[in-house]
Amino acid sequence: MQNKFGAVKKIVDGIKFDSTTESQFYEYLKELGLKLFEDFEMQVEYELIKRFKFNEKSIRPTKYYSDFTLTDGTVIDVKGHIITPVFKLKNKLMKLVYNKEILTVVKAPKYYTKATNSKWVLMENLTKIRSCKNNKGDFNKIVFKRTLKEYLVDRSK
Repeated sequence: MQNKFGAVKKIVDGIKFDSTTESQFYEYLKELGLKLFEDFEMQVEYELIKRFKFNEKSIRPTKYYSDFTLTDGTVIDVKGHIITPVFKLKNKLMKLVYNKEILTVVKAPKYYTKATNSKWVLMENLTKIRSCKNNKGDFNKIVFKRTLKEYLVDRSK
């Protein structure tokens, strides 16, 4: 069954994923040598707004569930190129409440470059690549502050 963004749930290693892309990122983490529970967890709950009362009615808390959380506390969300206003708001609330930024990761094989060294890129890097390509530049020459692969391997050590 598909959700409103067309994502199909998938099971890998007995784990149910919300999308094929999310399951593929899990496989990528395993390729890098990262291990579930040892190096990262999945679906960690973060309460962004606590339950409260308004006009005598109880308002449910607002929560965010990370796709992946590294043991150092880094929060990762896997996206299929769609960044919704709700996600942007939750990212702001994560910064406010937990002092954490959600690293947004996308699968972008057509932008595989020497610089990214992967079909997985941080959304901040994909934005640079697209801008360079739209301006007729050579996106293979872009230098990133950090690549996803370097970031993941450095954090897991």
